[in-house]
Amino acid sequence: MPIAWGGCWLRSPSRWRACPRRRRCWPAPARSRPICWSSRPPTAASPAASTPTILREARRQIRELTAQGKTVKVLTIGRKGRDGLKRDYSRLIVASHTEVGRRGVGYAEARTIADEVVTRFAAGEFDVARLIFNKFRSAISQIVTTRQLVPAAAPETEQADDETNGALYEFEPSEEEILAELLPTNLAVQIFTGLLENAASEQGARMTAMDNATRNAGDLIDALTTNYNRTRQAYITKELIEIISGAEAL
Repeated sequence: MPIAWGGCWLRSPSRWRACPRRRRCWPAPARSRPICWSSRPPTAASPAASTPTILREARRQIRELTAQGKTVKVLTIGRKGRDGLKRDYSRLIVASHTEVGRRGVGYAEARTIADEVVTRFAAGEFDVARLIFNKFRSAISQIVTTRQLVPAAAPETEQADDETNGALYEFEPSEEEILAELLPTNLAVQIFTGLLENAASEQGARMTAMDNATRNAGDLIDALTTNYNRTRQAYITKELIEIISGAEAL
């Protein structure tokens, strides 16, 4: 990962002189987003400073599901998500989408992932799919969130009035055709939402990290400037004393 020095991206700290300001900044956070699935599983994805928290939650769920005797499969979104789980759970990773988010997050990418999830579900590879991502709350706060994708969770609604209970509706086209179109779209929208939330969390983490780095660099510059002025003043005072002492000796 490149290291930022005073706004200049350098490949090695040994080249710090290339930056005219010579101000050191902390490395920018990495990316990642996970997705998971299984017969009671989860999944992983990109981010960033957010990556460790997502990976930690993914590992926790994998251990928990494995202990229950469930078969876990993982589909990772982003290079960091794949690399973070590959060491311990490479045998569980069935697919990786490492190019997602390289040039921004788009709905087409989410739709591609959703189509793969639907295809694998139709093939009977899993019965529950969960998406693990960072939900953006503020620039300094991101919440690791797990959302069930398959089967679709029914929204919580208030109890209907007695007059509407048992009401019948007619659909055109048929209910099956409507669901065949809406369910994959709903899945893609949920994945797209997770990717956007994760991207926003990453940018918030980056902004906070660079703000802290700038503040720390400013404090360091102030401390060094004060030390320089004190040393310079002490040297001048010493020279004046020597000159005065020599004049008195004459």
